[in-house]
Amino acid sequence: GPGKRIAEARVSYTVAHDGAVTWGLAWCPEALLEALRRAGKVAEDHPGLLAACLGNGDVCIYACPGHAAVHSRHADPAADSGGVPALDMKPVAKSEALRRRKAVPSCVAWCRRDPFDLLVVGCWDGSVGVLKCQVGKGGEAEGNENSPESSSPAAHLSLLSFYLADLQPITCITWLETFALDGSVRGESFATAGHSGTFKVWNARQPQALLLQRNIYSHKYITGLV
Repeated sequence: GPGKRIAEARVSYTVAHDGAVTWGLAWCPEALLEALRRAGKVAEDHPGLLAACLGNGDVCIYACPGHAAVHSRHADPAADSGGVPALDMKPVAKSEALRRRKAVPSCVAWCRRDPFDLLVVGCWDGSVGVLKCQVGKGGEAEGNENSPESSSPAAHLSLLSFYLADLQPITCITWLETFALDGSVRGESFATAGHSGTFKVWNARQPQALLLQRNIYSHKYITGLV
């Protein structure tokens, strides 16, 4: 109401990486974070996992520490960039699978259904990749490559499918749920949109299974999906 003070949002800290630029970010659902905590892979004071699409083609997941934990270790934050601590954290999971296919990710979304272990990634060349996050897995399996510099990754990203979804860049992507006539959940699907102005819905379990296509704009970009 009138006269009510609005709290000012402030930057707590930044995360440094070697991926050139960050094109897309997505917080993980709470259930996956709890699984990592139970496995002892993420500290209790970490409020969330952050998936990032980097300009070098990598998809990384970072375990972000809490504000108090960061600033207790940075007694003099003014020594960092502009008074905001810059953290050099290794990702708990990292996939180079898209980069090896010459694709640069532009946007990412976490699956909204239990066990919340799927990520869908849109790319600047119009391709789409579906990644599976497995807690407590490691190694250099084909299809996903955890960072060799991380000796004990907390999770493993496996590339389940990769295909061309549009002829122009995909700049927004989101998970959907499809329902049967009785109201039960029939399966996972996701929507893509971008520079072509076309909205598409795909079946996540059947690669290249296009469920719906609508041309929204002919000469304009679609910049967001909810």
